[in-house]
Amino acid sequence: FNSQLSGKKIGYNNILDISDGLYCLNEFKDPTAVIVKHNNPCGVASAVSIKTAYIKAMESDKISTFGGVVLLNKKIDIKLANIINRNFFEIVVAPKFDKTAFNILKSKKNLIIVNSNNLKIKNTMNFKSVNSGILFQETNLFKITKSKLKLVSKTKLSEKAIEDLIFAFKVAKHVKSNAIVLANNKQTLGIGAGQMSRLDATRVAIMKYKDFFKNKKFVCASDAFFPFTDNIKLLLKNKCIAIIQPSGSINDIEIIDYA
Repeated sequence: FNSQLSGKKIGYNNILDISDGLYCLNEFKDPTAVIVKHNNPCGVASAVSIKTAYIKAMESDKISTFGGVVLLNKKIDIKLANIINRNFFEIVVAPKFDKTAFNILKSKKNLIIVNSNNLKIKNTMNFKSVNSGILFQETNLFKITKSKLKLVSKTKLSEKAIEDLIFAFKVAKHVKSNAIVLANNKQTLGIGAGQMSRLDATRVAIMKYKDFFKNKKFVCASDAFFPFTDNIKLLLKNKCIAIIQPSGSINDIEIIDYA
């Protein structure tokens, strides 16, 4: 692993976390921070500066970010390095490091520091071992943009809400299914990942939201269609103002009518 600059020997799960984190980070052009834990983003934020993005990502889930993998798409300077060093992480990934900032991070001997400059997305195919061979499919490199969205309810949205929906949907793309992402001001407020039912994923996301944000309004992104109105009811009981989902359920009309 030629991109490692410092820290303990990198492991199998470390490389998986870095890879998954970079796929998520690659969705964003604005200064963005992605914090990954067990192959799932637990805090993601975009902002005008990378320092603000990092702070917002940390505040997304102060508990889950402990011991995680921090990925940034901009250079780490001295101020940001000092802020990062206040917390315990396994790995810090960035495309560039100020020399003094690097030495600050390097002072934690076990902290794995990775330069992401050479870690470009090269694989257009995904492979997975199964007991009888290997499965493969095209890597999902589809870019989510405003022009791809279709408003199906009667309520109009502000530009800010639309930007937050796109932000949340980009994150949901990289959360293990069933996936629900709540967001506001380009910051994740609650993520429900890898649940056996979409309702449970929604419950987990709202639980996380209530832990740290309670009174903030938010938008919701789902990585697949809502099969029933139970998710919508739960979101409306809280402060959800908009939902983005790819549809495809036999109950789509009922879901839309209810919303």
